[in-house]
Amino acid sequence: MIYILLQRGRGTIATLIKWQTRSAYSHAALLFRDGVVIESQAGHGVWKYHVSEVEGSPADWDVFVVDYVDEKAVRKFAEAQLGDRYDYASIVRFVTRAQAIRQDSGKWFCSELAFAAMAKGGIKVLSRIEPWEVSPEMLAISPLLKYQGRLDHFIEFGVNRPSSSRFREMGLAKFAWKNSPQPVTTAAK
Repeated sequence: MIYILLQRGRGTIATLIKWQTRSAYSHAALLFRDGVVIESQAGHGVWKYHVSEVEGSPADWDVFVVDYVDEKAVRKFAEAQLGDRYDYASIVRFVTRAQAIRQDSGKWFCSELAFAAMAKGGIKVLSRIEPWEVSPEMLAISPLLKYQGRLDHFIEFGVNRPSSSRFREMGLAKFAWKNSPQPVTTAAK
C-alpha cells in the first residue's frame, strides 16, 4: 500500500491551479510507510524528506491510501527521479489549458510523478490518460484512492486531540510535527 498526500495550497500559483483545474487541491506527494515523502515541487524539483518536515500546515493536507500497489516498485521509481527538475512548463499548461504533446523531458510536476510512480507499482489510478495530463484533482477522484482524513487528524497529542487509531493502522503513529504543541503530561502520583 502507498499513501498519496493532496494539499489545499494557499499561494498565488496554488490558487491558479485550483481555479483552473476546478479543484480543492493544488499539490500531490507520495508518502511511504516509513514516513518518507517524495514529491516534485517548484524550487526543489524531485526531492524527499520526512513527513514531519511537510511544508505548510498538516491541516492543509489530505491523506489517501492506495491498496494493492507494489510499494517497493513505487519507491524505486520515485527515488530514481530524485534530483530531476520541476516541470514549470506543464504547470503553465494547466493554468492556460494549452494543449501539449509531451515527450519524456526528465522533468516532473507533482501529480504527474505520483501517477507515474503508482503505475510502476502496478496500479494505474486512472484509465486512458497519460501522467503529464493528471492534476491533483484527478488523483482525488480516482476510485482507487481511499480518503483517510486530514494529515493533522492522524496526530495524537493527548488531551483534546483526535484519536490516532487510523494513523497507528497506517504505521505512522510515531510522527511528531515541528511547530506543534507538545502533549500535556502529568506527573505520576
